[in-house]
Amino acid sequence: MGTSGQSTSRTRTLYEDIGGAESIAVAVDRFYDRVLADIDLAPSFIGVDIDQLRRLQRQFLAKLTGGPDEYRGRTMSDTHRDMMITMYQFERVVMHLRETWLDLGVPDRLVDQVMAAIAPLSDDIVSKKTTNQKPGEKHAMVPGTLEVTPNGLEGQIGSRDDAAEMQDLRGQVAA
Repeated sequence: MGTSGQSTSRTRTLYEDIGGAESIAVAVDRFYDRVLADIDLAPSFIGVDIDQLRRLQRQFLAKLTGGPDEYRGRTMSDTHRDMMITMYQFERVVMHLRETWLDLGVPDRLVDQVMAAIAPLSDDIVSKKTTNQKPGEKHAMVPGTLEVTPNGLEGQIGSRDDAAEMQDLRGQVAA
């Protein structure tokens, strides 16, 4: 106790409770492994610098959970403005993040707190111009026309570079 009779201890942050920077780094890596293996989400990441995305996500999650405020990325609204993200895609991403934390042994009550902090972000991430697209419907996330079918990803990709990346992606998803 301090000299005034009040406790000098502070309340732990969610950041500390979930394991801090190390836990977030592992979670982000495993989370993106899941997302990139998800046939409904992987097309959204064609041409994206995944290493930079992981770095920004680690910073963002640290800030969101009460850790160091080192996030210098754009706002969620600015980042996702033209991506035409559907609620279905947002919910799948959140599901993968939740399952990642649970697989790492983070208690349900703490995972629920992380999810509660993320849920309001849907207003800034989900496009107001989309419907709740699901597999079998056209994805507006990449140039061209891309459809998820029982045989995998099919359709016209916007450029040869995108087509080559999609072929690599198909191999990763099939593995």
